[in-house]
Amino acid sequence: KAKSAVSKQAKSIQNAQEALSFELNTDYQETLDTDLKRIIVSANKKTSQPDGYMMTSLMDMFQNKVNDYCSHDVVSVIG
Repeated sequence: KAKSAVSKQAKSIQNAQEALSFELNTDYQETLDTDLKRIIVSANKKTSQPDGYMMTSLMDMFQNKVNDYCSHDVVSVIG
C-alpha cells in the first residue's frame, strides 16, 4: 500500500516509476533489509499504533528513495 501510494503521488515525476522499481533502483538492494528491520522494530517498541507507524515510515522510505534516485539522475545528467 505504501509503495502504491507513493507511486500515485509521483506519477508526474520523470523516472519516479523507475525509482520505485526494486530491480532498477540498486539502493533497494543495498538497504531494504536494514530499512525494513529498523521500521518493524521501531513500530513494535515506540508506538501504540504499529500499523500506522509502519505505513507512514514505509511511505517516507519510498519517497526518500524516489527523491534520492531522481536527484542522482539529475546530477549524472548535469555532471
